Amino acid sequence: METQTLPTLQFKKLTLNDIPLVRPYLEQAKSRLCDSTVGGIFMWRDYFGTEYAICHDTVFFKVKYLHDTTAFTIPMGADALHCVEAILGYCRAERLPAVFCTVTERALRVMERHFTVKSAVTERDWFDYVYNSADLMTLAGKKYAGQRNHIHQFQRTYGNHEFVPVTAENIPLAVEFLHRFFGDDGDYDGTGLAEKKTVLELFDNYGAYGLLGGLLLADGKVIALSAGEVIGDTLFVHIEKADTSYHGAYQMMVNAFANYYGGGTAYINREEDVGDEGLRTSKLSYHPAFLLEKYTVEIGLN
Repeated sequence: METQTLPTLQFKKLTLNDIPLVRPYLEQAKSRLCDSTVGGIFMWRDYFGTEYAICHDTVFFKVKYLHDTTAFTIPMGADALHCVEAILGYCRAERLPAVFCTVTERALRVMERHFTVKSAVTERDWFDYVYNSADLMTLAGKKYAGQRNHIHQFQRTYGNHEFVPVTAENIPLAVEFLHRFFGDDGDYDGTGLAEKKTVLELFDNYGAYGLLGGLLLADGKVIALSAGEVIGDTLFVHIEKADTSYHGAYQMMVNAFANYYGGGTAYINREEDVGDEGLRTSKLSYHPAFLLEKYTVEIGLN
């Protein structure tokens, strides 16, 4: 595609009705980034003010990223490298800096070869935790002794427990659990409140999202919940909530969800820790195979 034939981008607000249009591009890309999934994009579309454009058999996303900066993700489709040129043209016309977010290290190296990279900044808080699927499914070996102990204690204490997939029939039970889990709006800051609204919105529109969900029940009561999706060789876990008054519920849920939906995958992406020290300690304790770095990159327009 020559420069003079680059598509003219016309962005519009992303809505749930756009999932069928966008999903094929995400599935073809087979990215291991949580930010390149239906859940990662659509759940947070309002929080990031996400807009999109589809042209030249490619999908483009524009967002308000960290510090309210207008940014773009790497295009996904026919010719991502040349379609970056379309974004540069858009930025020139709109007098915007050409900022790209959630750029992997591999994509950054490609950008450095073809464009003038003015800056590339990474934030540890936004790295994805990616695990070997087999590790979370088996929890084998000394390094997982702690998780196995918690699961065994859970099994001894709550003999009448089961893991079930989310269905149209049990969604009301999932929503009731989430209201119990989150409590009052006043208990949260801006980001926490946004997460609550985002998670509840997903279950209010569960059919539209087309994700994979699971419930952990003890004595018929939902005590933990997860939701995610599979793209390529990776199971993405977008939501992971448990009632900690049930000792071992989180460990039980991580293992059950991996076993139920992780078969046939090589990796499980459990997303970022967003700088929460407790969450970071927990995710590190499951021994990720690697942390997927993300960069915010600015390309020169001259």
